[in-house]
Amino acid sequence: MAYQQATTGNLNAAGTMADLSSKDQREARRSQVKLATKIWQATCKFIRSQCNKGRVCDSLFFGTFAKADSVASSEGTDLDYYVYTHSAKALFKLMENRENLADFGKVEDDKFIQLNMASVAQVCGA
Repeated sequence: MAYQQATTGNLNAAGTMADLSSKDQREARRSQVKLATKIWQATCKFIRSQCNKGRVCDSLFFGTFAKADSVASSEGTDLDYYVYTHSAKALFKLMENRENLADFGKVEDDKFIQLNMASVAQVCGA
């Protein structure tokens, strides 16, 4: 029984292993994973749609995204690609290249938006 809990469980709020051996608990976990996937896909779709409209979208925890033709610091003549820059709260930083910029430079206020994860989750039924 202890092995089954260790391989199918996780730590709950009290720091002890949660028993996910029952079918109901596995179904609850599966529905949580499906909801998280749905929220992540909606977030990506929202960011892409905003970038396609010429806006710069700050995702708060993952950095800021834009279409290359929307920011002054992009280089080259073919500007039909997306660019990323980390923000102060970004969870990761990528090596700088054509698509991963250190800074977007000056962005007009009317082009800059922030992602609201609570709104995205609400749209997804969370």
